Amino acid sequence: MMETWLNASLTLVAIPMLGGLLGLALWKWPRIFQVWTLVFLTATGLILTVYSGPSSDDPTAGILMAMIVLAAFLSVLGHNQQKDTPAILFLTLVLVGLGLGFMTSEGGARTSYLGEIFVLVGLALFYYGFHTGNPPREVGWGALGLYGLGLTCLAVSVVVSGPMASMVLLVALAVAFPLFPFHGAFVATLSNLPGSLPAFLVVLLPSLGFSGMSVLMPTLPDWFIHGIFVLALLSAMYGALKALVQFRMGHLLAYAYLAQMGIVWWYVAVNGTMTPQVVMYFSALALATSGLYLAGHHLRTRFGHLDMDKMGGVAHSMPRFATILVVLITAAMGLPLFAVFSAFFEMMLHVSTGFLWSIPVILIIWLMVSWLYPRLMHQVLFGRPLVPVFSHRDLSPGELLPLILMVLVLMLAGLVPSDLAGSTNSLILSVHVEEVGTWKP
Repeated sequence: MMETWLNASLTLVAIPMLGGLLGLALWKWPRIFQVWTLVFLTATGLILTVYSGPSSDDPTAGILMAMIVLAAFLSVLGHNQQKDTPAILFLTLVLVGLGLGFMTSEGGARTSYLGEIFVLVGLALFYYGFHTGNPPREVGWGALGLYGLGLTCLAVSVVVSGPMASMVLLVALAVAFPLFPFHGAFVATLSNLPGSLPAFLVVLLPSLGFSGMSVLMPTLPDWFIHGIFVLALLSAMYGALKALVQFRMGHLLAYAYLAQMGIVWWYVAVNGTMTPQVVMYFSALALATSGLYLAGHHLRTRFGHLDMDKMGGVAHSMPRFATILVVLITAAMGLPLFAVFSAFFEMMLHVSTGFLWSIPVILIIWLMVSWLYPRLMHQVLFGRPLVPVFSHRDLSPGELLPLILMVLVLMLAGLVPSDLAGSTNSLILSVHVEEVGTWKP
């Protein structure tokens, strides 16, 4: 069984990375490169099903790996051709390989995979933030510095042990899985990287942090967990307030996501462990936000920007886009019929009794974020445009398909009880805690 799992793990890492390297030969033919990328992502997804095991002590890892591959496939499927397409496809494949390597490894190898992801995403942020016409203030050296902080924490974790190693590793994870005050790198990444990359990274980076957090939380001292509890509340409130004053769609989505993921940090700190409810909430929210970023990608290709105060009335010229955007916003803001809604209220019913006083604060933040999404919808779809928008073409069937698939997954997940979702692993790779759950050797 151990040998089979190791072969599956190596294959999961090798297939997408090999696809990216071989795809360099297709750099001048981006459409062929896109099909090539979809083929290798499909092969990676098949490995997750072929090597499923009869039981798993950590089904969360399998769910997150499936989410990573699904988000990569749908973001590539919905990607519009542009001059940066080859680089975007190459980065997506390589990051999928590194992300799956992180999920299926242990000890120093896991640390190495996360460090390589930080380096690769940081270099992409540096290039696209400073060498493609964006003024430096749009990215900020602070965002790159946070990736450097993450790398430093990963390096320190190699030479220390015990609770100290867990604490510095959690700081590195807070860069990927956004937590105030380490959220700047994540926000800048989603706001500045081109094409469909944000739609993929909004799932990949938090999934790595979420997985690592599930391993580290039981090893942390109580006083440190109390500190996480305070930072989680601050992160959720800060994200909600910051989103209120944003006029760019990408920034608004990033800060709203920060607020909603702050609820995940709060819940795990309160309960001290992962539960099926929080896994379902995290997965559904990540996928819904990925769909919104992919929708934003389609707007950017048509308008050239995502400034909400400079576009409006999109519903008149793009009715298909307007319909799918309304459904995605309904899912992300946590209305019934979708998994975000059902998982959130199940979480509220399973909060530790010692922290019930914090539930009203979380509900206020939830309501604030829920108000932000209709504001976005109103400005983009029904607001008064500053320029004529009737010339913009609606979504093509190829652009619409991945968004529809995301909606269907969210609706189906909303019908599945979270307890069943947390224990079901018949279609995912079996990842055992005793084999890969430990981070430190």
